[in-house]
Amino acid sequence: MEKAYVSTDGAPRPRGHYAQAVRVGNMIFVSGQLPVIPGADETKFPEGMEAQALQVLRNVRAVLEEAGSSLSDVVNVQVLIPSNEYWAPFNDVYKRMMGANKPARTVIRGGELPIPGILLEMTVMAVTQN
Repeated sequence: MEKAYVSTDGAPRPRGHYAQAVRVGNMIFVSGQLPVIPGADETKFPEGMEAQALQVLRNVRAVLEEAGSSLSDVVNVQVLIPSNEYWAPFNDVYKRMMGANKPARTVIRGGELPIPGILLEMTVMAVTQN
């Protein structure tokens, strides 16, 4: 199967040696997305878990759309949040954005995120019909 790197201006540029996503056949592997506003420097992100969760999901959606997919094609999600206090506000936004799609999901609580003030990082895998 052919491997293709996915890149879009609709999501933050990678901060290191990795692609925003890799597509192999009908599978799309999205790299960890932060709630950074696309086109801004790495210090521009919204405040609060709700706003950050929404921005992360917008970034994920932009990468998936560039790969010919959507949030409805997501089959696996991994999320890192700093503590349990952020679980409910994150889950509320996630539920709204994902709609009827209920992918397998792991939420890891604890740990340090790469930029001070950022409250989550998310990576997803999608399987598309396109």
